[in-house]
Amino acid sequence: MTAGTSPPCRLRPACAGAAPALPVLTDPNAASFDERQGACRIGEAPSDAGIPGRMLPVYAIDCAA
Repeated sequence: MTAGTSPPCRLRPACAGAAPALPVLTDPNAASFDERQGACRIGEAPSDAGIPGRMLPVYAIDCAA
């Protein structure tokens, strides 16, 4: 999240009592949406859908805001 903003309402329960940042594995086609919502890309991880060689973006959502 950007400075001075809080996580979207749907994420507040996930952030409650969590670490300062919540890592989220996302769909590559949703990257621009995630970034507009204030998430920061922190890396990639293998797809958990069993697709060999497919990497998915990992974003961090600031729970401390």
